[in-house]
Amino acid sequence: MNESDQSDVPRREPLAIYQQQLKSYEDIAAHKLRQWKLGGTIRGSLFLCSLCLFALGFVGYSGINTTWFIASGILLLAFLVVAFIHVRIEEELFRKRLEIEFTRTSIAQLERNWKHMPIIKVNSEFQNSPLAIDLDLVGTASLLQLTCSAETPIGQQQFVAWMLELSEIDQIRERQQAAREMGGWHQHRDQLRLLGRLITTQHSDPSKFMEWATRGHDGVAGAAMIWFARGITVYHLTLLMLLAVQLIPLAAFTIGLIVGLALNFLLTVVIAGRIHDVFNQVAAQQQDARHYLTLFKLISEAKPQSEFLRAQQTELIADTISALSAFTSLERRTWLANLRRNGLFYFVYLAVQFLFLWDVHALVLLRNWRARFGKYVPQWFAAVAQWEAIASLGKIAADHPTWTFPVIGETPKSEATFRASQLGHPLLRDDLRVSNDVNVGPPGSILLVTGSNMSGKSTLLRSIGLNIVLAQMGTVVCARELTMPCIDLQTSIRIQDSLADGVSYYFAELKRLKQVVSAARTREHDQTHVLLYLLDEILQGTNSRERQIAVSKVLEHLVDSRAIGAISTHDLELATAEKLAKSFQPVHFRETITTEAGVRKMTFDYRMRQGVATTTNALELLRIVGLDD
Repeated sequence: MNESDQSDVPRREPLAIYQQQLKSYEDIAAHKLRQWKLGGTIRGSLFLCSLCLFALGFVGYSGINTTWFIASGILLLAFLVVAFIHVRIEEELFRKRLEIEFTRTSIAQLERNWKHMPIIKVNSEFQNSPLAIDLDLVGTASLLQLTCSAETPIGQQQFVAWMLELSEIDQIRERQQAAREMGGWHQHRDQLRLLGRLITTQHSDPSKFMEWATRGHDGVAGAAMIWFARGITVYHLTLLMLLAVQLIPLAAFTIGLIVGLALNFLLTVVIAGRIHDVFNQVAAQQQDARHYLTLFKLISEAKPQSEFLRAQQTELIADTISALSAFTSLERRTWLANLRRNGLFYFVYLAVQFLFLWDVHALVLLRNWRARFGKYVPQWFAAVAQWEAIASLGKIAADHPTWTFPVIGETPKSEATFRASQLGHPLLRDDLRVSNDVNVGPPGSILLVTGSNMSGKSTLLRSIGLNIVLAQMGTVVCARELTMPCIDLQTSIRIQDSLADGVSYYFAELKRLKQVVSAARTREHDQTHVLLYLLDEILQGTNSRERQIAVSKVLEHLVDSRAIGAISTHDLELATAEKLAKSFQPVHFRETITTEAGVRKMTFDYRMRQGVATTTNALELLRIVGLDD
């Protein structure tokens, strides 16, 4: 269903919508569960009754009685009908349980209940990148955990790539337009997520399927085996024809059939397992291929207005061959390949397998499909991955109606400034978040953030960084308004030493700062991107005098490179550094100390104020924890 015409319809609070949805889904699931249990009872009863009547046909009171066989056949037919309906109910129940899971996850995301959100696995390169570590992009209580609703591995990888991607302004704006549109497609996003999970929870997911589709050979059932399967098929068909026209006696037919069946049985034991592994990679069950087909149909039949989504639809057609038609063909072939998993046709499978080596013929059909369509599969699934990633961006916008789409890249680089009104930390719950107006830039200036321990300095830096990541992905940011240039974001917030590599904390931080400065110099003459750095309490691993000199040197390099950025520090003397004083735009956070019933308490309002901090709290904290004596 296309919901582009509903994007401007006023909606209630997302949390209330999800809670109502959850109640509805749970009621439906409970009803389906009762139906499923009843169906199982009826199914079992019909089978047992059919079996009993069949037995009575042989041991009836008057010998063999065809009446019992007829009654048994009727009950068996009823059993098959009920079994078919029972399987459908089971599928519906499974889908409804997935919808319940997704809705609970959405509620947990809005409430920032991190324990009830799934953790998305990412590759170690991204997980260990400075940006991911410094800004909590991955892992528990991370931006990825909060915002990504893609279910397939390829969709999650695309979403993660956009987090770190140095995007061009046209790409960002196209994704913004698409995310706005996708934000209104609530049912479309729900169906997309459901299909993504359905094709991922099976043995064959898009990643494994693409591996098979682009592979040169399966390594099983070579040319000799294929020709043998064709030969044995002709052999058994010829035997049957000769018997039918009475050109061979029954005894000769029986001997010839036994020989052929024995050969096929032995070959089945040897190669069937490896062939079935290939089938599982393509579609472990018939419904897997149906899910692929439904997924491409869902995307193909949407009617987007945004250029980005239209472009992804175009990607589903390669050399006049559409993904929809290709996967329609694949569904038919996988039905044949998975005949053994079909309860209604299992005995038919055994017959055709031992007579004709059915698995080999089905494998050839799949290989023919791969030869024709395999080279297009990466392109088609890349479009699916982009569609899933955009759906995640749209869900962020829909779930946070008070957040805003930023304005990006509308000022010359000489005036480039990150300017935000009521900027907040997106990972904090609404009732815990304190927002501030923040300006970083223009080039030649430094936002100097001072303040006492725990007052909010690091949170401010991460708020800036996380909202830059969201902005350049193409979705809403946690702010009332935000304007910024295209940014190359560099951070030094959490530094880890390495005993194994013999790297001290101080030297590890110097290496990271060298990377930041080098990146700034690279961007110095870049007219499309501005380097923005976030430095938190840098170079703590040395004495205060040398530290101040070293920090000043690093900042001088960054100012000379026309970068913009923010640095937090406890070193109040840094604000008076001779070469940097004119570049600093000082702001600070402070604490309030009160005494209640003889007990001293420290509180923070996390409000950013202009100027350098006028208070410190290290000794006061010492007294509060009882270490001042």
